[in-house]
Amino acid sequence: MLARRLGMLTLLSYWQGGFLFYGTVVVAVGADVLGSDREQGFITRQVAWYLNIIGFGVLTLLAVDLWRGAEYRRPVNSGRRRILWLLWGIQLVNVSALAGIHPHMDALLDAETHEILARPEFRGWHRWYLRIWTILWLTHLVDVGYRLQAWRAADGEPGPQSPSPSDAR
Repeated sequence: MLARRLGMLTLLSYWQGGFLFYGTVVVAVGADVLGSDREQGFITRQVAWYLNIIGFGVLTLLAVDLWRGAEYRRPVNSGRRRILWLLWGIQLVNVSALAGIHPHMDALLDAETHEILARPEFRGWHRWYLRIWTILWLTHLVDVGYRLQAWRAADGEPGPQSPSPSDAR
């Protein structure tokens, strides 16, 4: 169980931590090295596909974890399990929206000349993209919090093999 939990936290960290590091460090450094935000954007347009693919993969594994994880089925976690499924659904909708918006943004870019073909339309799509990522990131933080609470609650609840304090007398 510990290995599975560590795996889940590692996957969540890889996905969201990667996005956070990319958004806060790599984009700024890339724009500085390449000389403009626009030039960096042509790298970001390719990286975004990977983030979406990783997101779908992580969400698939999170669903399997919620479906099969015994700690989520314990009575102490029945409410948390429902909330985690709700959070999972919100994250799935957001990743799907990001994957759906990406081709619209991509169509407004000329990959050969590195020009934005319709700047106002691109900005509109990009604003939505960033808003959705923000919602996804916040939902992710809440998900991790509930997941950790569920694990802690399940660990503190006596299981079938664990003697209760009254059995020790």
